[in-house]
Amino acid sequence: MELPDWLRGIVLIGRSGAEYRVVGVDDDGYLGVILQAAAEVTIPGDVSVDQNDSIREMQGADGPTLRTVAVDANGQIIMVPRGSTGNYMAVDASGYLTALMRGWETGVGQHSIAVDANGQIIMVPRGSTGNYMSVDANGFMSTVIKGIYGATLKTLATDDEGNMIALLKDTDDQWGYKISVGIGELAARLGSPMNWDKRGQVVRIETFADGFGSALTGASGTGALVILQPTVSQMGGYSCQLTSGTTVNRSASVTIYSDYSPSGRVGFEAVFSMADQPDNINITATIWTGVYNYTMGCRLNKTTGQLQVYNSADAWVNVLTYSIPAVPQVFFTVKIVLDLDTQHWVRLLAKGAQFDLSAIEAKRVLSAVHPYITFSVQAKEDAAVSHTIYVDRMIITTNEP
Repeated sequence: MELPDWLRGIVLIGRSGAEYRVVGVDDDGYLGVILQAAAEVTIPGDVSVDQNDSIREMQGADGPTLRTVAVDANGQIIMVPRGSTGNYMAVDASGYLTALMRGWETGVGQHSIAVDANGQIIMVPRGSTGNYMSVDANGFMSTVIKGIYGATLKTLATDDEGNMIALLKDTDDQWGYKISVGIGELAARLGSPMNWDKRGQVVRIETFADGFGSALTGASGTGALVILQPTVSQMGGYSCQLTSGTTVNRSASVTIYSDYSPSGRVGFEAVFSMADQPDNINITATIWTGVYNYTMGCRLNKTTGQLQVYNSADAWVNVLTYSIPAVPQVFFTVKIVLDLDTQHWVRLLAKGAQFDLSAIEAKRVLSAVHPYITFSVQAKEDAAVSHTIYVDRMIITTNEP
């Protein structure tokens, strides 16, 4: 072959019977091999070759028996998988391999593992005792937590929202009894201003312990007076003394303010006592939502002896007979709750009891005033006689249940 000095070429020759033939290569220089036979022969590996040089069939051993390997119309080998037990695995119409999985239960035997309609494995957890854990309709696992009290298992309690109720406990008192103090009770003992009704979230408190703060006062008439009183208080060392006047509007008041609460239900709590009873002790809240103006009125009326609430018809509705002693050191609590969504009162708390006011519609008028809240306590006279009450704290709550 005519080749350059730095290259050398060779020609491979193979023998076919008595005839020698050149071994060919392709354009890339790869060696080509053609299996050829004068008649059908079997070459090592159990591959059959016919007279047209075509591979005809492959065989594999199934025990002592040779079996032909199957191919499809495209010449692709067809495989049928099976286990050592001789059972075939299943393949669906889409070509996906399917299998039945089993698990072993001690002392019982095999059980098939379950799947749902989407083919996802279903798991049912259970404890070592064999008892199954519960799962609710939303797929959340629920459990009951228990603790040992002495030799007895006691279930840990939760409230309506699933919050765990915790008791901070000392060991024993001096008589050998267990001492239990809840977190709410502990807060009250440490000086929480909400020492009676603990529902709702506090958004504004005025206790007058450090002065009037941002509270505004108002006095009208001869002798009217609003001062901090250091000798009468339930907590914090000071209360707000309201002495009504004998002329003009004959009143004395204290008012606190709060940003508007987006909650549907808001509450207002006032704690007060009196040296002598004025004609009316008014507890009033005004809520501007930006669309409406709600008026929540509650009053202790001396003439009727009733605790009354104000309704949408501008009338006072009796709730309960309410008389308190004229002892400045004995404080009383009144709390009112309004539902802004239903435009109705919700409840009134007084004298340790709760009164349902859901049938009474609240006063509401259209108003575009910027949203905010005012809350006031007022001593108000009908006649020209002055009286004094003491306000110890005022609380505004939101998210009332």
